[in-house]
Parts: sequence; C-alpha cells; structure tokens
Amino acid sequence: MLMHFVDSLAMFARRNAEEKFKQGNIKGAITCATMAKTLDPKVDGIDETILAYKIHRAAIKNMAMVQQIGTKFLALGKALRTTLRTSRCNATNW
Repeated sequence: MLMHFVDSLAMFARRNAEEKFKQGNIKGAITCATMAKTLDPKVDGIDETILAYKIHRAAIKNMAMVQQIGTKFLALGKALRTTLRTSRCNATNW
C-alpha cells in the first residue's frame, strides 16, 4: 500500500515537472523531476528528463551570455565610431 502511494507521488512529481517545464520554470522542473527520482528512482526516463532540463537551463544561460556580449560589442563599436568622428573633426581644425 505504501509503495503504491510513493509511486503515485513520484508520477505526480514527474507530471508536475513537465508542466513547470512547459511554463518556462526550468528550475522548478528540475526540482520536481529530482523529487520524482528521490521518491522512485525507477520512474521511466527520469534520468534523461533531468539531464534534458539541465541542458536546457545551460543553453538558456549561454544564450543570455552571448546576448550580453553582443550588446557590449555593439556599444563598443558605437563608442569607437563616435571617437573616430570626434578625432577627425579635431584633426581638421588644426
């Protein structure tokens, strides 16, 4: 009886993880999937699910970092163009 209850909780946690993932709550999805594995390590495909969620989280962090670098690169280019224009204007005034 108790094992059936634990199995049901594990399946509930896995379904909850899938819902959280669909909602974009990756941290919550990993937490729920890990809880499902703790309750029942034999839940079908749980190791692969947790790994997929962690890979997704890493990809999102990587994309954010690339965006930040791109934004800084564009700002640097703008500053460089402004500096070059200013120095050309100053050079013609000499």
